[in-house]
Amino acid sequence: MQPLPKTSRDGRSLVDRVYAAIRDALVAGELAEEQLRQEDLASALGVSRTPVRAALNQLTYEGLVSPLPGIGFLINEPTADDVVELYQVRLNLELLALRLACGRHNASSLARLNTVIADMSVVDPADLAKRFELNVRFHELLFEPCGNSILIKMIDSLTEHPVNLRISRTHTPDQGSVNESIRDHQEILDAMTAADLDSLVALYERHLEVWREDALVKIGAGTRSTITS
Repeated sequence: MQPLPKTSRDGRSLVDRVYAAIRDALVAGELAEEQLRQEDLASALGVSRTPVRAALNQLTYEGLVSPLPGIGFLINEPTADDVVELYQVRLNLELLALRLACGRHNASSLARLNTVIADMSVVDPADLAKRFELNVRFHELLFEPCGNSILIKMIDSLTEHPVNLRISRTHTPDQGSVNESIRDHQEILDAMTAADLDSLVALYERHLEVWREDALVKIGAGTRSTITS
C-alpha cells in the first residue's frame, strides 16, 4: 500500500479513505499476511492508528476480517454462505430496479448501453479492474431509469461490498466465460430495448444464477453447471 495523500479532493473523510485503501488492498491480494496489525497498516498508509482501527472495525462488520484479541486481525476468505446471501439480496433488489426501468429507456441511454457492451468485447480478460468497471457501468445504466434513488443507492452498496469485490476482481476469466458474459449482457439489453418484461426477468435471473455458480467455484465451494439460453 502507498501512503495516503495528506488531503483529498473527493470529499471523503480520512476514515473512509483509510477504509477504502485497506479494503482495496485486501481485494487485490496485496495484503497476504494471515494477520493484520494496526501499527503496520498505519505506518504503510502514513496515518495514525485511530482511522485504521475504525476501518478495521468496519471491515470486521462486513466479514472481511476477524479480530484476534491482543494480536491483530485475521483475513477471512469468502464463504459459500457469503455468496448465497449476497446473491439473494442482489436478486430481489436488481429485479425490482429492472421492473421499474423497463420501458423507460430512451434512444440515448440504449446507445450508451450498447457502447459499454462493445467496450467489453475488446478489453483484455486479464484486465480485471477494467472488466469490473465496465460491468458496473452496464448495470448502472440499465437500472438508471428506475426512478428510485434509494433503491439505486442500495444496489451501489452491494456492488462495493467486499465479498463482491473479492470475487469479481481476483479471478481472471477465460475467453469462453468472457464471450458468455457479453452474450448475456446483449440479450438482457435486447429484452430491455423491446420492453419485454417477462424475457428481461428470465434472462436476468439466469444471469445472476451464473454469477452465483461462478462465485461458488471461485471460492472452491461449488461446481459450475452449463446453463444454455
